[in-house]
Amino acid sequence: MSHSSHNKNIHTLNTIDEMLVNLKVISKIKKGDKLMIEDDLLKIDDGGLFQGLARWYNSASRNETIDKINFVMEGVFSFIDKTLKDEVTHNHDRNADSILKEDNSEILQKFLLHLSNDVEGLENLKITYLGDESANSKLNVIIDKIKVKIEKINQILRIHV
Repeated sequence: MSHSSHNKNIHTLNTIDEMLVNLKVISKIKKGDKLMIEDDLLKIDDGGLFQGLARWYNSASRNETIDKINFVMEGVFSFIDKTLKDEVTHNHDRNADSILKEDNSEILQKFLLHLSNDVEGLENLKITYLGDESANSKLNVIIDKIKVKIEKINQILRIHV
């Protein structure tokens, strides 16, 4: 393996790990929780006496947070679509063993689980932002996209398992 190919694989692993960390954080959101962005990762804001002041100082707005969630989800969706496309286009005989290699199947199952859990976390975030129709509308769009992706993964895994 060439040095640049090795670096690309490490970068891909870091990206996958970052996606999974962000998905796990989203799934852990409880009613009333707020998110913040730290080192390009989502983090549940543990609140505290000066939460509002700290959020203002760091420009941590709900719009910025929702934009980050959307950015994370778009990256996840792109990765899932690429994984599915690569498997289908590189395996022409389309039997159950060749369409999805075990590694890709496991990766897709992992993302499926996290996305399923994220719906509940985002529903809880909607409660936090109750009364903010713009924020809730954006979250509804993200939730709808997640549900479509969950169904797509389920169909592929059902066909090839």
